[in-house]
Amino acid sequence: ALGDLSTQECREILRSFFQFAQEEGRGASVELSGGNPLLREDFPEFLASLGEQRRDGVVDHIRILANPETMDEAMVDKFAEANVDAVYISLDGLEETNDAMRGPGSFRAGVDAIRALSRAGLSPRVKFTLLRDNADQLVEVMKLALDEGVRFLGVGSLIRAGGGYRMREHALTPADYRELLLKLLLFLDAIAETHEEFRATFIRFMGLFA
Repeated sequence: ALGDLSTQECREILRSFFQFAQEEGRGASVELSGGNPLLREDFPEFLASLGEQRRDGVVDHIRILANPETMDEAMVDKFAEANVDAVYISLDGLEETNDAMRGPGSFRAGVDAIRALSRAGLSPRVKFTLLRDNADQLVEVMKLALDEGVRFLGVGSLIRAGGGYRMREHALTPADYRELLLKLLLFLDAIAETHEEFRATFIRFMGLFA
């Protein structure tokens, strides 16, 4: 795509990054996102390189955020070979709401990707972008994630810049957000005994308690 770094430029960035980490005696964490990084023809090459550096102790963590439609079994196998820590799947509501936001079939593709990642022994994570249009479905998406064995769900607010600027009127008001937090706290209390790790991780991520 116009503006993408070339394969050689990406190689040089990774080489410089690995060299810096080694010279400083520091581990490194890498997150690949986009857009959709899986669409790059050279993505398997870079993923394999990261996997080698992880095995050598240079890279501590590899995390990927990508569209589930391109996450077939072959790609999941490549994730496993590279020892990827976590793969983030966006679910922004139940099927009708999610597909209206992300395109027809994206919800089912997301659930299928979560199951494929779990079968491969990887750690699928769910990412939920919070809007007034889908806030009432966050708890239902959390229930779905728990049913699928997901151990982490992250909630992000709408970024009112770039493509998100035109959607700024869809952002929650402070009153909306307060009402949602109260609903979330009730739900988290209800699952305290059965899903304590998920509950504790979500609370830390959201900063709900000091």
